[in-house]
Order: sequence, then structure tokens, then C-alpha cells
Amino acid sequence: MSTLNDFWITEGPLDFEYKKYKLLAYLKHVRAGFKMNELYPEMSDLVHHYHNLVELKERKELIQVQFPKRLESADLSQLKLTYEKLVTDDQFMEELKAILDYAIPQMGATLEAGKAIHDFVEENLNLEPIGLVPIYDKEGYLLLKTSLARDIYVYQYQVSLFKSSGENYRAVNLKFIKNEWETITNNLRQIKLNLIKTFKELPNPATFFIYSEYDFPLTQTLLPISQRMLMRQIKA
Repeated sequence: MSTLNDFWITEGPLDFEYKKYKLLAYLKHVRAGFKMNELYPEMSDLVHHYHNLVELKERKELIQVQFPKRLESADLSQLKLTYEKLVTDDQFMEELKAILDYAIPQMGATLEAGKAIHDFVEENLNLEPIGLVPIYDKEGYLLLKTSLARDIYVYQYQVSLFKSSGENYRAVNLKFIKNEWETITNNLRQIKLNLIKTFKELPNPATFFIYSEYDFPLTQTLLPISQRMLMRQIKA
């Protein structure tokens, strides 16, 4: 059980031991990734489920509508249907409360472990601009290097707008271009100049360099956190 869907609590039998088994199998998968310093996409998924559980605990009375009911009578003259609940309130609320009281702390503790790794990674990332940053910095280049790697990962970045739940948000999209080796002659500034010569649509690009003190997993950890750091830099 490596994933949970959004309805893992309400679908299937509402049984504490069954839900506990599903939850622990999922958290075992997440923690296994964390032990290897692999944060994403599990971290985002875990945050999503944790917030769902907290909201469910605060509004659990609304969840009763998801459980089955049986038509008891119909008054067609009044266009009124009467349903009989197949799960009693006491039975439902007691089992749901037990599941939530167990699941929220378990997810919260795993989330704190992931956050500690996230903070450690971020503390050991250094971001600096290469040359002057132009007024227009919504697209440009990101150069990324770890302490143990000899090559530099070169990405083109672009800030995009998207809407979620009626709110507007910004995100940094990365497109991998190539790998470069940093040498005495092929330093960071020279790499930037080569990019300008190759991609003439960006004649004066904002270019940033992120250096990692440790060799963290690239796709699962380093890139997502670097994207967030870059977004903060651009907003600032």
C-alpha cells in the first residue's frame, strides 16, 4: 500500500483495525523514502492527506452523507423522500473518532520527520545570481551543482501563473537543457555567455546558481526545494 486515495477512510469497511493497516502500510512507504532523503512527491501527498484528516475531524458530521442510506418511504404528493440511515450516528462517530485520533498523530509525526529533512536540505543550499539580475526575471536559467558531482545541471526556468480554489498562484517551471563541467575556462559566467549565444530569445537572462553542500537526490529532493528557493528569490 504505497498510496492512499482521498476517500481511504470512507470507502470500504469503517473498521479501525482495517484503516490502521492501510495507514501504517502507507506511512512505511513514505518513511522508507525519507530515510534515503527522498522527499517528493511523497511529502506533498502526505501534507494533502494530513490536512484532509484535520479538516475531517473538525467537520466530521458532514461526512455522514457519504455513507449509505435506504429509502424508507416516499410521499409523492409532497415530493418528499425519507431515508433510513444504515449506519447509526453513535456507531459511525465512535469508529471515525478512533480512526482520526490515531491517524492524525501518526501522519503528523511523519510529516515532522520530512520537514526536518526539508529544512536541513534548504539550510545547505546556497543561491547566488550570476552577473547582474535584469528587471525582467520571470524567465532565465538555473545552474545546479552538488558537492560530489563534477558536472553542473543547466535548466531554463519560467514563472507561470495558475489558479486553484479561486486563488492565483505562481510556480517555477524547469526545463532541463544540458550538463556542463565547471573548469578554469568554463566557469559559471562563461556558461551563462554560452547560453546567451545558443538561445538568442533570451539576450539578457536572469541566471542563478544553486550549490548543495551534500549530494541529495536530484529529482525527489534537490530540484523541488531549489524551485521554491528560486521562487522566493524572484518574488523578493
